[in-house]
Formats: sequence, C-alpha cells, structure tokens
Amino acid sequence: MFTCPERVIRDGKLVCFAGQVMSEEEAEALGLAAAPASTEAPAAPKEPTAVEIKAELEALGVSYDKKAKKADLKELLAEAKATAAPEGDQSDDDAADDEPGSEEEAGDGGDE
Repeated sequence: MFTCPERVIRDGKLVCFAGQVMSEEEAEALGLAAAPASTEAPAAPKEPTAVEIKAELEALGVSYDKKAKKADLKELLAEAKATAAPEGDQSDDDAADDEPGSEEEAGDGGDE
C-alpha cells in the first residue's frame, strides 16, 4: 500500500491528498511512486583480466614479463599510468617552450 505524503496537484487537478492510501500499482500509474527498486545488489566494477592488462601495458609501450602474475601486472600498469600522466602534461608545456617570436619571424616575408 502507498500513502501519499502530501497533497499533489498537477495541471490544476488534484492527483492525491495528504494521507490518501492507494495500491502501489495505482500510485505508480499516477506517477507518485517510482517502480520498485531492484533487490539485486549493484554489480561491482568488472576486474580486468590479465590479458586486458597486458594489452593496456603494450598500448602504453611498457615491457613486462610474459609469465608475470596478474597482481604484478596490475601494479606495473598503475605505475605506468602514474608516470604517463606527468609526461602528458609536459608535452603540452613543450609547445610553450618554443623560441619566442619564431612563429612571427617565419611569417615575415620582408618589405611589402
């Protein structure tokens, strides 16, 4: 059973009054109660397989022992990602390290 917690008016029409009791189905049809929540626990994030970790290491250009355990591969991947992030930030800074005025000089064809 569903009890309307407060008076609800939509488009000038009374949908339910405070304390009104109705079935769950009726409350859902009126948009007062959401569909019942799933009783299943939310799925935990999927743990990557050793093959997936190896593929990611290869994509990052990291060498690893082909016989390494999954835990070792995960640790290696975490280290690789930690060191890759600062390098990525530095690559953006490299563009700012160009010689000042080099772009301006390249476009200067001379007197016109």
